Amino acid sequence: MWVTAKEAVPILGIEYIALKVQIHRKTAKFKYRYVEGKGRGGRTLEIWIDDTAKSETVAKPAQKRHMQEKPVNMHRSNAFLRLKAEKQSEILERVELIKSYVNRPIWMSFSEWAEGKNLPTRAHFLKWVRLYRQGIRNQNALDLFCDNRGRPRESFKMTQEMRQAAECYILQTKTHPSDVVIYACMKQYFGDALPSCDTVLRYLKWYRESNKALILHKENPDKAKGKSLAAFGNASEIAKYKNHYWELDGTPADLICSDGIRYTIIAALDIYSRRVCLTVEPKSNSYALARNMREAILKLGVPENVVCDNGRDYKSNHFESVLQNLGINKKEVPPFSGQNKPHVERFFGTLTRELFSSLEGYVGPDVATRSAIQSQMSYERKLNAIKEWKKQQYTSDSFKRAMTSKKEVMEVFVPLSADELRAWVNAWVDAVYEQRKHGGINMTPMEKYNADITPARTVEDTRMLDILLGEWREMTVGKKGIVIRRDGIDAEYQDIKLIGYIGERVYVALGQDAGEVYVYNAEMAPICVAIDESMKGKSREQIRALHKEMGKIEREKTKLVKRANELMEKMQYPAYKDVIASAAKVALPAKQTKQAHKIDIELPDEHKEDTVMNGDRPLFTSDFDALVWAIENNKEAEFGELINERSELYELAKNEVEYRTKERAG
Repeated sequence: MWVTAKEAVPILGIEYIALKVQIHRKTAKFKYRYVEGKGRGGRTLEIWIDDTAKSETVAKPAQKRHMQEKPVNMHRSNAFLRLKAEKQSEILERVELIKSYVNRPIWMSFSEWAEGKNLPTRAHFLKWVRLYRQGIRNQNALDLFCDNRGRPRESFKMTQEMRQAAECYILQTKTHPSDVVIYACMKQYFGDALPSCDTVLRYLKWYRESNKALILHKENPDKAKGKSLAAFGNASEIAKYKNHYWELDGTPADLICSDGIRYTIIAALDIYSRRVCLTVEPKSNSYALARNMREAILKLGVPENVVCDNGRDYKSNHFESVLQNLGINKKEVPPFSGQNKPHVERFFGTLTRELFSSLEGYVGPDVATRSAIQSQMSYERKLNAIKEWKKQQYTSDSFKRAMTSKKEVMEVFVPLSADELRAWVNAWVDAVYEQRKHGGINMTPMEKYNADITPARTVEDTRMLDILLGEWREMTVGKKGIVIRRDGIDAEYQDIKLIGYIGERVYVALGQDAGEVYVYNAEMAPICVAIDESMKGKSREQIRALHKEMGKIEREKTKLVKRANELMEKMQYPAYKDVIASAAKVALPAKQTKQAHKIDIELPDEHKEDTVMNGDRPLFTSDFDALVWAIENNKEAEFGELINERSELYELAKNEVEYRTKERAG
């Protein structure tokens, strides 16, 4: 039977080129003919094959172009390994494609093999084949397909001094120049020796990409520490059971409420179960911490240990007394060490991302986010103004009024009230956070808490809990009862049961109500509830805040008066005596300076130096003078009882001593 020449090649067991050469030389030992068809000259070469010869070769595999090819070792050199993973994959796919072409059946043409494959031009692909065969002989096939053109990535036409200057401009913190400004400064310093602007900009870009951790530390040290600080071990292992360790912290909420206040979120988080208790407070102080502890104890129980920072609120006498009364140990962490309270810090991040960002009034955790939100609000105001102008055919002046209308602002932004914020925060904690699976414990916080059979220590009597969370002081009962003068409070607490304790030291618990105190004897047995009717119903926290605000106002007034006196002396403004002297026609006594005369005034005996008692201590007319003298003479240890009773007056005395020291130095 007649078959095409390509079909006859595997049957005859010779290569196609050898078949063509035999026919060309007319030395073929078989019959052949040319018939009309697809081929060179419009003819197709056919070979006569006997049926017996064909049947003998049916089971034989198709002959390959290299029947005894040895396995090739594709050596991966440094040039190949330096490439990116995507480029390496591309080269390996190209090599596999070339292998497929080289190992194709000998009778298969290029067009038949290339059908359905995504190839470049035939000439380009055959160039790949030649490179591959050359690489097989030299054992560097992969290197020949690596594109090594151009200058190496780390190579720049800049001297070491130029690189050092560029790095200094990037890392310095006094100014924040752009790359073009950096080039201009370096151009002025190095002159024509500096390469082109593109070269310098490429180096600046490369340095930032190669030193991302260093650049982040320069721009945001806290964020860099959180990303790059080593975190070996598991901080959760410290808590072995529920209420073993709590983390306490507070942070301003990332939203503004309808009253214009950015409230503070106080959190108490149980490390073992990840359950948390939140309270929303106008600001963080010892009273706010006590309220948060009250809610957390009622919800979770009394903790054994708390982890907190060393802020003023957590180091106050009030909070220290709360922990002591409840038998709670405190573990302080160093300043600016959020990594030592990782659980509550992470919780605040989750709270911001999930809840705060979905509520009205969200302002973002940083300045960049806040600016973007404000720009978005401004753009929405513009769209609303344009819409109203088109609808009502506003004039240009009316359009300006619509742009600045408060009504337009309220349509875009309606913040929540403080009570609504509290409701949303508590609802999110109870219904979402504590009911979903937590990655750190591999279960929900509620399941983790309930799975622990360790009994939680609780305080059944809520009134007793309020007493324990109050501020405690050791006082002496006087003839007028218990007198407390501090934080703007001048109260006299009295009860008939105090008569038997006049002159004795007692323990006093200060509650939220400034009109009553709880009195205990030396053995901590309750005596009575002493009351001052004039202070009844007033919040101790509010009175304290008002007293501090009044103190700020008084200090500001004092600064203004002092500044006015200094300005009068500096500018030499005329006094009324100067006006009279200039209008009078007769000579008047000249104005005397402070250095003109030194006058010694003989004071009466009662105004001379105070009588000295106990060797070196003068008589004091007030507690304030006593505290000032003690600070100036390093006698504070002798006045320890007075300092404990009048801590606020002690702070004022220290400020007075500091002011006097500056005055003497000036």
